[in-house]
Amino acid sequence: MTDRRGQQERRSGKERRKHRRKKTCISGNLINPENENSASCLINDADANGCRLYSSNLHEFPNTILLQPDGMKSPIKGEVVWRSHNMAGVRFDYSG
Repeated sequence: MTDRRGQQERRSGKERRKHRRKKTCISGNLINPENENSASCLINDADANGCRLYSSNLHEFPNTILLQPDGMKSPIKGEVVWRSHNMAGVRFDYSG
């Protein structure tokens, strides 16, 4: 699933995010809430609303995920809004 409109806006220099993302390099785990399978991941370009992550196992995960950054007690629920090979954009869901 690729967000073509998002790609076009990034190329033209327009940004849809409310907050500017910060360059990060945080390791963590990606968790499938349906069966609790997990895989390691690297979290990049994060802000309070979402992040970009890398994992060689992304194809094994649904669009609704749990993200457990190293050093955090509880995972964060997220929605994959785009994915390409081993990279995905995730919007965090704090609704519960």
